[in-house]
Amino acid sequence: VLKSSRADRVSIEVVRAFIRLRQILATNQQLAQKIGAIEKQSRKHGADIAGILTILHKLLAPPPLLPKRSMGFSVENPSQK
Repeated sequence: VLKSSRADRVSIEVVRAFIRLRQILATNQQLAQKIGAIEKQSRKHGADIAGILTILHKLLAPPPLLPKRSMGFSVENPSQK
């Protein structure tokens, strides 16, 4: 079931939904302020809501930059050994 093409499509759609959510939150400051207000109230309601808000904050963060990798082949010079 988890290796089916349908499972692959569903997984891709879930990732796309989270990406869209991150884009919406990044462009909508009012929504981000409301999330902050909910976070203040969540301290009264337990760790579950706080965990959800932590995930939302991670989605708001910009993705980390990947290190640059050189392309092509490298050849060791035998005279430098």
